[in-house]
Amino acid sequence: MIIYFCVRYRARAGSTLTPSNPKTRENRDSKLKGPVLIYVLMAIILVSVGSQSLATYAAFSRVPSTPNTIHINVVGHQFAWTFIYANGFVSEDIAYVPANSIVVFNVTSRDVYHQFGLPYFRVKTDAIPGRATPVWIQTTDPGNFTVQCFELCGAGHATMIGTLVVEDQATFNQWYASTGTSSGAGT
Repeated sequence: MIIYFCVRYRARAGSTLTPSNPKTRENRDSKLKGPVLIYVLMAIILVSVGSQSLATYAAFSRVPSTPNTIHINVVGHQFAWTFIYANGFVSEDIAYVPANSIVVFNVTSRDVYHQFGLPYFRVKTDAIPGRATPVWIQTTDPGNFTVQCFELCGAGHATMIGTLVVEDQATFNQWYASTGTSSGAGT
């Protein structure tokens, strides 16, 4: 096929088409219109999709604040998660939250890089020493859900699994009241 085209479209001895010939230049310019049009259309599509992606990312990055929002500090360390509530209560590898509420986790690490993840809620964020990274979820139904580290953090990485217990509001309020002096779930 390549040989056929080389022979068929080869330069001939009596040809008047040269690079300085205006006819050749017009021909070359018309051949550029197609690729230029394609690149311009691709740029327009890229800008429109990119702007929508940035808007979506900004919406998900914004931490909502409602009267029922629960804030929990999470500290990752080899090889466990520590949950610290607003009333000072500390829990190791298990977090209790109410159903039908927004929960904000402020995630950090004590030693090495970790990655705090809640697979059921499709949420992950980095746990970096000296830096608090907020991530939030909207809880719906009661149940037990896995809290996991997704960053290889050492020999015991596979054992760095915790539990998120989502309870109904009354049960959570009773549990929370029994943990310290602060009252109410909206912390």
